[in-house]
Amino acid sequence: MNKRTANSPDLVRKRSGTKAFEYHIDCLPEQTREIIKQRHYKFLIAQSPGQLVDESVKRSTVIKSRDELAIMRQCPALLERKVQALNDQQKQIADARMMLAQEVVRLQQAGITRIAAVTFIVDEVKGRHIARGPAALRHAG
Repeated sequence: MNKRTANSPDLVRKRSGTKAFEYHIDCLPEQTREIIKQRHYKFLIAQSPGQLVDESVKRSTVIKSRDELAIMRQCPALLERKVQALNDQQKQIADARMMLAQEVVRLQQAGITRIAAVTFIVDEVKGRHIARGPAALRHAG
């Protein structure tokens, strides 16, 4: 590891309180990095979401549904009326979609693209590493 970091001191640091050193993930071989990233993403999905993810509505393209969403965020009574108009199946579908969206955002915050995050979750479901259903992402293992 020292050979890989000799010209880049920013890739290594002394671990506080010990004699050990910590190395940046870029010091590892590509295959090892991918394995570590996959384990990290599985860990993130296995965790129950601790807090809601705040993603602002981007206004780059004007779409009626996005404008409506922004209005509902500003007016909770309107949002409540819309939610009450949904039947139980529609609410379950909405909950599942929201959970998926939150997991995608959490994976994005971990450093992967949106498409890679969605692909990762789909592959995990297909491989039966996580169960299907709205609560499956919360209780993945």
